[in-house]
Amino acid sequence: MGSVEGLKDTSGQFTLDGKPFRILGGSIHYFRVPRQHWQDRLLKMKACGINTLTTYVPWNLHEPERGKFNFEDQLDLKAYVTLAAEVGLWVILRPGPYICAEWDLGGLPSWLLRDKNMQLRTSYSGFMEAVNQYFDHLVTVIRPLLYKEGGPVIALQIENEYGSYAKDKDYMRLIKNCFQSRGVDEFLMTSDNWEGLRCGGTEGVLRTINLQRLSFGAIQHLAEMQPQKPLMVMEYWSGWFDVWGEHHHVFHSEDMLNVVSEILERGISINLYMFHGGTSFGFMNGAMDLGTYKPQITSYDYDAPLSEAGDCTDKYYALRNLFSQYHSESLPEVPFSEQRREYSPVSVEQHLSLWDSLHLCQTYKSELPVNMENLPVNNSNGQSHGYTLYETSITCGGTLQSKNNIRDRALVFVNKQFVGTLDPSNHELVLSNGQAKQTLSLLVENCGRVNYGKALDQQHKGIVGDVFLNNIPLRGFTICSLEMKPNFITRLMSLDTWKSGYNITYMPGFFRARLNINGPPTDTFIRLPGWNKGVVFVNSHNLGRYWSIGPQQCLYLPGPWLYSGENQIIVFEEQKTDGMIIFAENPEYGKTIDTDFSMDCEVLCSLLGCVAGIAASGLLFAAYRLGLIYQCFHKTETKSPCHGGESVAEVLRAHGIKYVFTLVGGHISPILVACEKLGIRIIDTRHEATAVFAADAVARLSGTVGVAAVTAGPGLTNTVTAVKNAQMAESPLLLIGGAAGTLLQGRGALQDIDQMSLFKPLCKFCASIRTIREIVPTVRKALAIAQSGTPGPVFIEFPIDTLYPYHIVSKEFGVKNPPKGLMGKFVSWYLNNHLMNLFAGAWEPRDVSPLPVDIPQATDDQVQKCIELVSRAKKPVILLGSQATLPPTPADNIRKALENLGIPCFLGGMSRGLLGKDSPIHIRQNRRDALREADLVILAGTVCDFRLSYGRVLNRRSKIIAVNRDKTQLLKNSDMFWKPTVAIQGDAGSFLVNLSKGLKGYRCPEDWPQSLKSGDITKEKANRTKAEEKTDHHLNPLKVLHCVDELMSEDSIIVADGGDFVGSAAYILKPRGPLRWLDPGAFGTLGVGGGFALGAKLCRPDSEVWIIYGDGSLGYSVAEIDTFTRHKTPVIAVVGNDACWSQISREQVPMLGSNVACGLAFCDYHVVTDGYGGKGYLVGREDEEKLGDIIKQAQKDCREGKATLLNVLIGKTNFREGSISTETQSSRHGGESVAEVLRAHGIKYIFTLVGGHISPILVSCEKVGIRIIDTRHEATAVFAADAVARLSGTVGVAAVTAGPGVTNTVTAIKNAQMAESPLLLIGGAGATLLQGRGALQDIDQMSLFKPLCKFCASVRTIREIVPTVRKALAIAQSGTPGPVFIEFPIDTLYPYHIVAKEYVVKNPKGLIGKIIAWYLDNHVMNLFAGAWEPRDLSPLPVDIPQATEDQVQKCIELVSRAKKPVILVGSQATLPPTPVHNIRKALEDLGIPCFLGGMSRGILGKDNSIQIRQNRRDALREADLVILAGTVCDFRLNYGKTLNKRSKIIAVNRDKTQLLTNSDIFWKPTLAVKGDVGSFLVNLSKGLKGYRCPEDWPQSLKSADITKEKANRTKAEEKTDHHLNPLKVLYCVDELMSEDSIIVADGGDFVGSAAYILKPRGPLSWLDPGAFGTLGTGGGFALGAKVCRPDSEVWIIYGDGSLGYSVAEIDTFTRHKTPVIAVVGNNASWGQISRDQVPMLGSNVACGLAFCDYHLVADGYGGKGYLVGREDEEKLSDIIKQAQKDCHEGKATLLNVLIGVTNFREGCSSV
Repeated sequence: MGSVEGLKDTSGQFTLDGKPFRILGGSIHYFRVPRQHWQDRLLKMKACGINTLTTYVPWNLHEPERGKFNFEDQLDLKAYVTLAAEVGLWVILRPGPYICAEWDLGGLPSWLLRDKNMQLRTSYSGFMEAVNQYFDHLVTVIRPLLYKEGGPVIALQIENEYGSYAKDKDYMRLIKNCFQSRGVDEFLMTSDNWEGLRCGGTEGVLRTINLQRLSFGAIQHLAEMQPQKPLMVMEYWSGWFDVWGEHHHVFHSEDMLNVVSEILERGISINLYMFHGGTSFGFMNGAMDLGTYKPQITSYDYDAPLSEAGDCTDKYYALRNLFSQYHSESLPEVPFSEQRREYSPVSVEQHLSLWDSLHLCQTYKSELPVNMENLPVNNSNGQSHGYTLYETSITCGGTLQSKNNIRDRALVFVNKQFVGTLDPSNHELVLSNGQAKQTLSLLVENCGRVNYGKALDQQHKGIVGDVFLNNIPLRGFTICSLEMKPNFITRLMSLDTWKSGYNITYMPGFFRARLNINGPPTDTFIRLPGWNKGVVFVNSHNLGRYWSIGPQQCLYLPGPWLYSGENQIIVFEEQKTDGMIIFAENPEYGKTIDTDFSMDCEVLCSLLGCVAGIAASGLLFAAYRLGLIYQCFHKTETKSPCHGGESVAEVLRAHGIKYVFTLVGGHISPILVACEKLGIRIIDTRHEATAVFAADAVARLSGTVGVAAVTAGPGLTNTVTAVKNAQMAESPLLLIGGAAGTLLQGRGALQDIDQMSLFKPLCKFCASIRTIREIVPTVRKALAIAQSGTPGPVFIEFPIDTLYPYHIVSKEFGVKNPPKGLMGKFVSWYLNNHLMNLFAGAWEPRDVSPLPVDIPQATDDQVQKCIELVSRAKKPVILLGSQATLPPTPADNIRKALENLGIPCFLGGMSRGLLGKDSPIHIRQNRRDALREADLVILAGTVCDFRLSYGRVLNRRSKIIAVNRDKTQLLKNSDMFWKPTVAIQGDAGSFLVNLSKGLKGYRCPEDWPQSLKSGDITKEKANRTKAEEKTDHHLNPLKVLHCVDELMSEDSIIVADGGDFVGSAAYILKPRGPLRWLDPGAFGTLGVGGGFALGAKLCRPDSEVWIIYGDGSLGYSVAEIDTFTRHKTPVIAVVGNDACWSQISREQVPMLGSNVACGLAFCDYHVVTDGYGGKGYLVGREDEEKLGDIIKQAQKDCREGKATLLNVLIGKTNFREGSISTETQSSRHGGESVAEVLRAHGIKYIFTLVGGHISPILVSCEKVGIRIIDTRHEATAVFAADAVARLSGTVGVAAVTAGPGVTNTVTAIKNAQMAESPLLLIGGAGATLLQGRGALQDIDQMSLFKPLCKFCASVRTIREIVPTVRKALAIAQSGTPGPVFIEFPIDTLYPYHIVAKEYVVKNPKGLIGKIIAWYLDNHVMNLFAGAWEPRDLSPLPVDIPQATEDQVQKCIELVSRAKKPVILVGSQATLPPTPVHNIRKALEDLGIPCFLGGMSRGILGKDNSIQIRQNRRDALREADLVILAGTVCDFRLNYGKTLNKRSKIIAVNRDKTQLLTNSDIFWKPTLAVKGDVGSFLVNLSKGLKGYRCPEDWPQSLKSADITKEKANRTKAEEKTDHHLNPLKVLYCVDELMSEDSIIVADGGDFVGSAAYILKPRGPLSWLDPGAFGTLGTGGGFALGAKVCRPDSEVWIIYGDGSLGYSVAEIDTFTRHKTPVIAVVGNNASWGQISRDQVPMLGSNVACGLAFCDYHLVADGYGGKGYLVGREDEEKLSDIIKQAQKDCHEGKATLLNVLIGVTNFREGCSSV
């Protein structure tokens, strides 16, 4: 390579040896790459087309101690440069002395800082003397390598970026002289960024520039400074470095290539910094400090073309392709990358505390603290790196202040116990008082010296000044240097004081493991996910630092540093470990951030300049709303793979959230995937309500916020009851909900509804995320609000485009074809701007830590007043509510306070168990009597609602202290029934503790609690006696409960879910301790059991969790036995099975003389349990003697991991008689008026789930011949009524009880609204005068249902009933049909004599008392005034809009001219009054090809020549006329985008909004007709009499249809990997179902396939949920269908996920003799979600189910189940025929078909 003429810069270009030469350079630092890998990296460099290697030379490695040089082994510079020459590369050396390089102190040795006057990078003599000494040695190494000496070094760079430092104008000249005076006569250059060019050069040396984005101004500036000189980019930054705690920087390949291409096209030379970054092994990383100190990470991957481990990236190949154009010869082949391995994880075998290793270190005593560099170690060169321990003695606690003199981070210990951290962001720490003399230890880490900027001289480390305790400087230090060099690690390993295993109490410490390797070792990566912060040593090699804050999540371990056989791993960990060391084949660098800036501020500036003075403020506001201003200053990283779900996960993790409960959906998948990756456990349930109940339980038991995440639309509406329950129970809970994309809301997107208006009345805080940058602050705010004040639920809605990555979201916003016209261009710009604003600033670092929580407290004055009242009281009583257990006061502190006071306590809600099992001050019975006697009552979180008879049970002579966080609850009903002596808005728990402290020495007079306890004991004895009585049938429930109480473990948690049986349990079961009782609270919700138990078991995995179920309530959540099984959270359920809604029956029968809707069946719930993977036991009277043994066996099963259920058959007792009024006198009531109107309107059925609020309606309807059909869930009742409405043309009617009964119907009502079904929902309600006063299950139902219904009314008097119901029924059918809702307060339905008793004031006193008594009496009289006068019951006229004659005539003209018309028929076509057979005839007469959707499926029969089933999109592209006959341009028609813009479009719809949906942007109707679809089609056909569509058009479409059908049948014959082909199953069903069959579709993937394959036989023979996409409709729809068409076969096509919602209705089918056939496609998966989630996000989290034995579940509910697997393929037809036979014989039948996976529906997205 040698020559006499080296590199020259004459005549505007480089020449080498006199020939033109383009420098194509790349940087690889030999000190960052293991020597054994040098050749591999250099060969890859050569193969990429690079001709010149550049490298820094780090002074601090080559001269670690003054005068001690090292150029050997890893630091053999000569060998490295020589190897480059052998490979064929020229070399540019960059020897500094300062190099930057993200290297400690920019490569300068730290011993320079021992000079207190040191001025680095200046002509200061102390610095230049050291430089000269170093260069004396360095030049002797590099001189033989110079070009003119025959070597490859063609140039050297002087210093580095000095223009950004520029403290000394003489300095650069001196450094130049350092080279030239030693005989270095090669080409010299300098390197600076744009700003530093002017100050960074020196005479006679070529200036070069550093940049990443190509700035023509910068290049021009460089050219003007050096006319006729070649231009060179010395550092083209191919990526960027990372700092701890922020994101991993990426610079995307396309962006880089664009700049590099342009640089080369301009003839500019280039050096890629970095070409290969490598690793900053050991403690050599640098740091940034531009106002904030930020240490850099260990990895120096740099997002370079060669990765940290030497892999060729996309950048590499893109550059290779580009550089090849600048070579005349072919480039060498790219060497194969070396193999890496993912070794098996190893666990820690030994540990050694730091304190036990200090004898290996040098120790030094000093009165004052001494910084690292000035310690007398390393031959008086000081300590360069690592840790330093400073210890001194203290005699008191107080405030420890660093005054920013700790550099950089200190772990603080008192007597070797960790107390906190001091770092650049935290300069103070409070030390508690302890013993007289204590040892204070500060373990200070040098996290890396700054490598760039003007702060280089201040890079002393350790303690650099005084540290203060209580403003007094600390003195008398013992200082220990912990540099952790290889000899230290070697000596450490030889110690015999290592202890076995690992122990987290030995922190900080060293942890030792062994890695055994068979065969040659290879590169790998080490991951430590269960560790916090420290350093890793392998075979004495220091791999560098790790830190859990990221972004780096792994450490590169080179294969050459490993041995075949045993390898020693030592980890120094500061604070936390799980003892596991994991290896990975590939690195993980954490969340990414783009280094590029995507929007130039100049764009906005020029825009504002153009409009200056013209409505500037308005434009600025518009710019602000459009995000233009924000985008100017924040990046939009279009190449980043990050997504919003990761931001959610980061905040949740930072707030200590351990679990997220969910039922998966595509809208929320990114959140679930990201949470799982961060270690948050994802628990998927079988119903969304369960997810919320589980989160509620976690909140109650853990004191944190419970978190549930559900998908959009029905996913959210299914949680309404659970969220309302949490609100009333005051549980801090975050509900995360999916939503339609930000721009598609209100445009008919999938499952798009106004969720915010629904949840605002239910939650403390509601927010809808509009940009990704809002996620972190919004989630933090929500979590703080949930816990502040009175805790409660909060809700955040996440539109889908705020959660998925940019590359996915951008596809939805893209305009495929170039926009046309001004409007088209504006729309295109608007969409693009919206997208950019969505992601602007998305990945910038944000504070994710918890915000402060505000909890109100009682004042000192208030506490003092209460102390005085208590001290004077003789008979005080405390009533504790759930609030008493809320954080921050520990439950044990409250218990101690109560015991110290000695005051008798009644415990309610979550406070049950607070005093343990048998406390002398805990009174369980006779509360009313105690309150009559008490002279002082403390309501500690207890509310005067229905549970305290609205305060009427309180003695008016008693002093009353009320404490509550919520002002409304604090004073509830105090305006009428009671008055507080002291009312305190504050925390109940801390109040009780402070009260106890203030009453130190006080003890309640003993005779008072003893007398109450005596009554308690007497009552308990009576209960035990009653438990021994024999019932008429089955077991005595009290005996069962006493047996459970005796056997449950002391750590048990009891979950109460039910009515009568659970009410008895509340008296008998004794919680063992605090937070060991969970019930729904004031809302009285049924169905909490599964969720509460799930949350409880996760919080307390070692505790027994017992669910006490009624048989009615069990139906809501029994499917969660599958959840318990899948998530290994076994619980024990005890079901009191009396085949009855006993609590309702016990009132209804004596009051109203009927048991209608109260009866259930003695279902085999133990078999149902087996079907869900649990273990069930049937317990009857014959098992009475072995009851204890069965319970013990259940406990054993549970301990062994099996969810267990005891199906206990119980009889009736009179134990709870009298707890609810049972007046038997009979008289007329409002329920009769309701029944009369319904009968007059031809209503034949009412679907219901019984409740006392509505009993009079049900009893009366049954008496007038209306059939009452009771279901197992309120939603099923509404779905059944919906089906009746669709199939019969009348109004469907459902009746449900108040509160949770009504809220449980929200999803079904919304579904009916969107499906346009005329439906009347009758709801119970609290009495007229008690609404808002805390009545049982009293909520504002009207505000909840107004957005869901066409009409809502609350009846206020009985005389209003008839006209209100008539009006509602007419409105339901008029215009666009839909649901209506009437609320019936309970006092408008029951007889006068019962109602009057509730309003009587027995002994009114004083004027106010008499006024109240008169007012109440008048209210009752007005309620019943004119109640029974005759009224018109007949139906009111129904108003249905019709198309005008002119509109029909215009359509006739359009159709007659069309060559390729198409009709899209929607559900509206089947609505009354036009008979469906008339519509069928009209369509057949027209002969126009039809696509049928919704209820119109089947309107043309099974095989009609004009019905087209496939290829709708293609047909619409060709069509010249499209008739939208009740079809809406929502997501199903891609918002109208599938319509051909050249087509004529006729739209017909009863609803104006639906008629024109999205016509403002994506399509335009030629004619829009607001009218009835059916009659329009009939009139159109009449007007076109004799017309027939050209036959070739429908024939061509039908031909394509047949081709697609054949392909489907071929696919049905393919074998799947496992189980049966679902298509084959469906074809078999289609062939065998009868001609009168009705098909009910309920599910996702399997049902989606069924929609293609199953052919409805005729009109109104297909039922699906419609646009809302609700799961769980199957049971209700099938029930309604079978009731309407009792002679038809009704088939339910279920997915295995959707089945869980309504499988309990098999009991309903059985009880009501409405047999159906259910076919379940069981693939143990939410298949439709999984099909999107796995390829998009790389995870199947929450998508898996189990292959449950649903056939057993069917058997347990009284049906007949069949298991159908691959082995049954040949007899599949026989099994289906047998199921049909069973059904004809009256048996509800279910086929549990195990199916495999096909690609049939690939491309059908769930979102």
